[in-house]
Amino acid sequence: MWPAAVYDAGPRSLLSAIREPETEPMARVLIADDEDSMRKLVARAITLDGHEAIAAQDGAEALEILVRDENARPIWTPSSMT
Repeated sequence: MWPAAVYDAGPRSLLSAIREPETEPMARVLIADDEDSMRKLVARAITLDGHEAIAAQDGAEALEILVRDENARPIWTPSSMT
């Protein structure tokens, strides 16, 4: 996942490689989870992977976003939303 140059250059280069991407996002990813910490964690991982993260607090909000945004791609995370 990381370029070999990042591993070879040491921890300081690794930290600079983790910064926000400077290019256009590859995809708009919709994350729906009722746990704020889980939404933030997954959104951060998605963003670091070069995508744009959209967060919804529950399934109803996720459906509203999907209706409005045809480019949003939903992901499923195994948790129990109420």
